Amino acid sequence: MSTDPLSLSSAPHCEPGLLQPTGHRPAANTGATQPISRHYRARRAGAPLGIRLAVRRGCHRNGHPESAASETGRRPRAGFADGAERFADQAVRLLLEVVDRRRTPAQLNAVVDPKVLSSIETIVRNDLAPGRALGSATAINVRLTPTETDATELFATYQRGKRTLALAGRIETTSRGWQLVAVRLY
Repeated sequence: MSTDPLSLSSAPHCEPGLLQPTGHRPAANTGATQPISRHYRARRAGAPLGIRLAVRRGCHRNGHPESAASETGRRPRAGFADGAERFADQAVRLLLEVVDRRRTPAQLNAVVDPKVLSSIETIVRNDLAPGRALGSATAINVRLTPTETDATELFATYQRGKRTLALAGRIETTSRGWQLVAVRLY
């Protein structure tokens, strides 16, 4: 190769080697083989890692929720109906998308109470969302605190640019399932 600083060099070899039937794959530039890492094997299994983990956490061994909790390292919380955490996470993300005007407020119909929907429409119409000029909102953390068997308090943090903001609310079970019945953006 030339010593000229503008000359090009060959591109590095970035693709993984072919899998060998013995459970080894060849190293990048040598003929030697190395063990296949657990991460590499998981990535090659077909579905993305996040989907496989979600499916694994949702399945119970032998029909016992305790075994699923031991797999994930978390114990199920007492007093929570099935799906409350999942609903809260999805509701917060959907709410933030509506407040950012990436979705229309009508898409919240199935998730929120009609009174809450009208207040969210007012926030969107008058551009009253806290920190909206800082950029789009990204949910960071969603937590639930049980208050009754059919209701929980919701606390979430979200980020706009470098600023961290919060929201609080309440979800209750209705005839249609979980529903966001109160919300406050901070």
